[in-house]
Amino acid sequence: MAKRKPRVVALALIRRPGTRVILVSNSRDEVAGVRFQRPFGGGVEFGERGDEALRRELTEELGVELAEARLVGAVENLFVFEGQPGHEILLLYETGFADASLYEKDRFEGVEAEPKTGVWRDLDDPQNDLPLYPPGLATYLAAGTR
Repeated sequence: MAKRKPRVVALALIRRPGTRVILVSNSRDEVAGVRFQRPFGGGVEFGERGDEALRRELTEELGVELAEARLVGAVENLFVFEGQPGHEILLLYETGFADASLYEKDRFEGVEAEPKTGVWRDLDDPQNDLPLYPPGLATYLAAGTR
């Protein structure tokens, strides 16, 4: 059996300016029947820097361009998704939109092959009971506003 390795992923922590509201993707684990939310991002290719991967992924997924991205931390995530074990090293980047008018949009519809919907999540809304992944992300989001 081939030895599996952790996947390196870059995630975008995009906040509406002056708020504790972040952009997340609505997702679902069909096997477990669980809905959850996670910041947008994706895998880092060999030879690609994390911030480059982040820009590429957000362009592919949402058709948007990002402003400067700043690495704020990393989270190791061991999980089960669609019945399969996973292991990720997540690079967390604080960033924003190059086009400020995008902060006014309520929803973002994905443009990649797999449908993705982006919504704003208020971190202080007690009625939003959807899990926010990865675990440990809240530590970086608790730092306040951008």
